[in-house]
Amino acid sequence: MKLTEAERNALELGIYLPMLLSSLENDKKLIEKHFKIKRPYLHLLNQVGQEVHNSQYEVQQFLLKRRLKVVEIERDDMFTAYSFSIRGYEQKHKYFHAHIRNQVEKLLHRYLQDSSFTGKYDSNDLQKQAPCFTIE
Repeated sequence: MKLTEAERNALELGIYLPMLLSSLENDKKLIEKHFKIKRPYLHLLNQVGQEVHNSQYEVQQFLLKRRLKVVEIERDDMFTAYSFSIRGYEQKHKYFHAHIRNQVEKLLHRYLQDSSFTGKYDSNDLQKQAPCFTIE
């Protein structure tokens, strides 16, 4: 089953966005524990977390409409394997942990630095190669 670029991007975002949310939660705990001036940082992380959460919801809706699903099936020291369910067909993909970390970091940079990036889009955006979410 052939995937469009937008579908592939959405499936990968189904991997990266939950990890980004988890990373933000861990960062909040570190800020609470080690920073003297916490509120500005926590406020920023809460705003970014809400945008990531909104994006994750939109991606999940896109995946549901297209009958796509991503599930982690195996993890070791260097790789994580995922099952992509594509309209009844299944594909298995392995991702190198460093690659996942780099992609999550790129997404975080986009949320923090790109003031024009809102994290909101509709399925037409994804069909146009997901300009807001293109993963390099």
